[in-house]
Amino acid sequence: SFTGEDLSVIYVEWGQGRTMYALVDCNNFYASCERVFRPDLESRPVLVLSNNDGCVIAMSYEVKAMGIALGKPYHQIMELIARENIAVFSSNYELYGDISRRVMNTLYTFSPTLEIYSIDEAFVFSETDISETMGQQMKARVAQWTGMPVTVGIGSTKTLAKLASHYAKKLRCGVLRFTDDDARLSKIEVENIWGIGRRYARKLNTFGIYTVADFCKIDDDLWIRKHFTVEGLRTVYELRGTSCIPLEEVTPDKKAICNSRAFSQAVYSLGDLQEAVSSYACRAALKMRRQNSVAKIVEVWVETSYFTKEEYYGRSASISLAVPTDDSTELISIALQALGRIFIDGKRYKKAGVLLSGLLPKDKRHPDFLDTIDRDRSTKVMSVLDEINRRFGKETIRPARCGFDVDWQMKRQLISSRYTHWSGLAKVK
Repeated sequence: SFTGEDLSVIYVEWGQGRTMYALVDCNNFYASCERVFRPDLESRPVLVLSNNDGCVIAMSYEVKAMGIALGKPYHQIMELIARENIAVFSSNYELYGDISRRVMNTLYTFSPTLEIYSIDEAFVFSETDISETMGQQMKARVAQWTGMPVTVGIGSTKTLAKLASHYAKKLRCGVLRFTDDDARLSKIEVENIWGIGRRYARKLNTFGIYTVADFCKIDDDLWIRKHFTVEGLRTVYELRGTSCIPLEEVTPDKKAICNSRAFSQAVYSLGDLQEAVSSYACRAALKMRRQNSVAKIVEVWVETSYFTKEEYYGRSASISLAVPTDDSTELISIALQALGRIFIDGKRYKKAGVLLSGLLPKDKRHPDFLDTIDRDRSTKVMSVLDEINRRFGKETIRPARCGFDVDWQMKRQLISSRYTHWSGLAKVK
């Protein structure tokens, strides 16, 4: 039933036998991470705040039952937090990243083929059947080895597995398996389909399509492509049990890398802004080296707050490099040049950021006869810097231009210990 045009845009897996996917999704990931090393929080409501302790970004089931919405400003619910004895934490990204790696490594014990979809989700692929019993084994092993509660959705396609995981969370049943002819699909609203969302759901509703089962029954491929593009056609085939979305075992390299933060308090001086921009350039450079890329363009921006009586000010400046680089010190120097073009004295700056773009693989960087940097030496220095920081902790060594004990640093007054690092181990006296 595929035309030549369809085959150019739709991937169909024709492997031997029936392939299966399991989507393993950590429950209330940030809040659950805080509970792993705190047994006293097991039945206590827990919520996690955004950068600078601004608003709610994660919560346990107990907090959700109270009706607190994601994005709710922290200062508006402080009385409720005190009354309900809610445990509140600043975002502890180092802890969350470490536990995420442990969860993924545990899943590799079930299959060597894994797609890490996000910090708390991964698709497990198998060329043989994945039963609900195996799903229970995954759930139990992750809980035993990492302390994390997970939900496992199983299906013959990624879309069915994702849908099963979503429905399992709603039912709080832990493990659920969907087939393409499952009767329960008639009870799930179409907006819950992966990639559909509310906007497309409203459009489908106008055609009398309200449930997943209704969507699966559409047999006019041209009509689907006309109204919902080729992505909608892929989704329909996935729901019918034909795999059209390939597994991505290797995360594609990013085309651009950004690092930015809102300051914990207003920044006035050029010196403080230079420290912040230097720190952001250094962190973006580290991310870039991890994917073995170099940057050709450095962009810096600054902005004031919208919520003051002052007129809003926001500007950016970019500089193209003659020779792409991944050297932190070189990128810091370029970023500070860009900052000098947009800084205006007397402004109350609330946010700044650095964007590295024009990325290309490091081995494809062409030499330039005007290049005065010893690239081999630069590569060795950055490798030693990264290895020391990997072994002994983030920013153990960093450029002095990034500053020390700075006032503009992101506010995390309620941060928990980094239990999985040597510095966070409990001390017995």
